[in-house]
Amino acid sequence: SGWQDSAGIKAIFDAGDVASIELGYVKTDEYGAGDNDGTLDMSNNDGDFYYISPTITPAEGISIVPSFAYFHSDDEDAISTGGGDLAMNVALDSAQVDMYWLNLDFDGTFGPASVFFSGVYEFGTIDEDNGSDDVDVSAWLLLLGGAFDMDMIEVHGEALYATGQDEDEEDVTQYVYYQGWGGRGWSEIMGEGTIDIAVPQNCPGPEPTNVWYVGAGVTVKPVEEISMTFDLWYA
Repeated sequence: SGWQDSAGIKAIFDAGDVASIELGYVKTDEYGAGDNDGTLDMSNNDGDFYYISPTITPAEGISIVPSFAYFHSDDEDAISTGGGDLAMNVALDSAQVDMYWLNLDFDGTFGPASVFFSGVYEFGTIDEDNGSDDVDVSAWLLLLGGAFDMDMIEVHGEALYATGQDEDEEDVTQYVYYQGWGGRGWSEIMGEGTIDIAVPQNCPGPEPTNVWYVGAGVTVKPVEEISMTFDLWYA
């Protein structure tokens, strides 16, 4: 997913055949209310997202992408937890959100086989303005998958684990998303898939959090223009 209607800028520096570096900034939200007398800053609730993402290609068919991102907002409405609000014991009334992501992506193709991996660690603070203690954020997500192509048949599978919120935990341990960034379609029913965007109640949808799942399937290609995919998911 991505920001379809936000302003931003990015620059890509090519370091030759084996590496490139992408830097970017996105104004994810710009909707501060303000007062007629000017006592409130109209930019208080803006969302600002910065990232750096090098791409390393040490060999043909292999891509390694470590990245770092930072998000700041004075409005907790920028937080999305995929399956709904955070646990009630982490009710947020924030004056400021500062979040960081450390991410590593790997994609490799080795003949008919391909593999991919994503690991994300997110951390930060949510400063409360209601007199209660500030909330720390510490969560992670792991994704691993692969496929094997045998011309007319491809076998594929993937597994994901995203941390959830413990009932007695006052800090945020649930993997959270921010509007317009992150997410992945997976199971056709539980994760939006590719056909129907409807998601049943209490399912995380395309922003998997507080969940682990495994999926496997086959894609049959009887002719070049036609393919049929059959998947089985468990979460």
